[in-house]
Amino acid sequence: MLSTPAFNALLKILEEPPEHLMFILATTELHKVPATILSRCQRFSFKRITPQDIASRLTYVAGQEGIALAPDGAELLSRLADGALRDGLSLLDQCAAVRAAPRCGGCAGGAGPGGKPADGPADGTDFEPGCKSSSAAVEPAFTVAARM
Repeated sequence: MLSTPAFNALLKILEEPPEHLMFILATTELHKVPATILSRCQRFSFKRITPQDIASRLTYVAGQEGIALAPDGAELLSRLADGALRDGLSLLDQCAAVRAAPRCGGCAGGAGPGGKPADGPADGTDFEPGCKSSSAAVEPAFTVAARM
């Protein structure tokens, strides 16, 4: 948020703006904006995007990017996004990265030195889904990604 002197300076510009100038102010703390500023602004209140719309967009983006996304995966990611498309896209990106990560080779027929399953990192992120070499718990969104 701006200080009181900064709001006063902004007010001066808002009262007599240059013709080519347009301000776009965005805040989640509207109650902190002085009434003198609010009275000179058009207000647009944005709402959260529905999970169905987010799931639809995630399915579209996944298709464009060549990511296999099951309908139930898109539904789960859209619910986790909680109305924010950017968060949904970020979750999809994380799931795609986990899906594309190198695997241990121990469960997919590959083996490490001496025929034993290859070791992965301590957090287990590079193991195949269901890998017995990994004891790491997988977060729900990534469980869906493993089925993609």
